[in-house]
Amino acid sequence: VVVEADAIDDIYALRYPEKMVAYLSIGEIEPWRKTPTPYNKSWVITENKTWDSLIANLSKSAYQDFILKRVARLYKRGYRNFFLDTMDAYHITRKDKKLFKKQQKALVSFIHKLHKKYPNSKLIINRGFEILDQIHNDINAVVAESLFSRYNNNTKKYTPVPKADREWLLANFKKAQKYGLDAISIDYSDGNVGKRVDIAKKIKKLGIIPYITDGLLQHQGDCEIERI
Repeated sequence: VVVEADAIDDIYALRYPEKMVAYLSIGEIEPWRKTPTPYNKSWVITENKTWDSLIANLSKSAYQDFILKRVARLYKRGYRNFFLDTMDAYHITRKDKKLFKKQQKALVSFIHKLHKKYPNSKLIINRGFEILDQIHNDINAVVAESLFSRYNNNTKKYTPVPKADREWLLANFKKAQKYGLDAISIDYSDGNVGKRVDIAKKIKKLGIIPYITDGLLQHQGDCEIERI
């Protein structure tokens, strides 16, 4: 169960350490989050206005330490597993090839470091397909959004995923599975539970673990088995 640890009681992590997974933003700084020490403005590359966050410079060692300190605090609170989000945030630098490669190298280095520090922790990453060859031994599962149904936060609309996009994502999921990793698709739907279960069944047939929820992740998600 992936959770925003700061929004729930730590008792769940303490009772179910194997089940609980703490959310962790890697590529983006969350200015709204209360931290013992504030983030440094020199760590910021640019803004992500869509999600009110800041694209982080992963090559800054002080920024990596900042994340590791958050992991240490979560670990102390009982969390043993972590969901690494905003893995692809650095793609905003792709026009600057030198900066892009530097960010990518730093991301790989950070994940190696995290796994070495917490070798028994399960790590789930959101995308990061382009570095899978380098980090597959450090992680346990890969999540990606929208195999069949997507949500656009700007327009607030749900739309079907084009066939070409779906085939590209499916090929990357299969690549992850060849490395022995779990592949999980988070799809978005504003339909009822029945419609969500139908989407989940289509995903499951392809050998992918489904999780269907609303665009802002406010509802408990559905899988291929309807809840009672």
